[in-house]
Amino acid sequence: RLVDAAGKERAALRLVKGEPALGLCDEAGKVRAILTLVRGEPGLMLHDEAGEGRASLSLLNGHPGLSLYDEAGELRASLSVMGGVPGLSLSAEAGEAGASLSVLGGVPGLLLSDEAGEVRAMLILGKDGEPRLMLWDANEELLFSAPVRGVPQ
Repeated sequence: RLVDAAGKERAALRLVKGEPALGLCDEAGKVRAILTLVRGEPGLMLHDEAGEGRASLSLLNGHPGLSLYDEAGELRASLSVMGGVPGLSLSAEAGEAGASLSVLGGVPGLLLSDEAGEVRAMLILGKDGEPRLMLWDANEELLFSAPVRGVPQ
């Protein structure tokens, strides 16, 4: 435990459920950052003045991830690399609507999802260098595809 000149706790190393955790506190004594090691995987959580977790950096099964949360603690953005595939996901304030950007098998793609989490639009750049755009309605029926050669590979 570390205390400042006024005797306020500013840092503490503890075991939480048998795992090490280092907490850093601001001048008011509020925990603002926690560094953990859980099942051998490191993580860092940053908290706002209200104590809400707002950003986390972690390794999950060796895969790095950065997650950003809004004031209510809802996940709004994440950046990760899983199995060599980079991905960025953005979530709407309410529901599952959002956007995902990734590069899978050398093919960059953008997916737009509705409130139910269903993909409604997809834009990719195929391995042949040709862009492809597909749009679906709420019943998952294909509304538009360009070029019209079919589902991209």
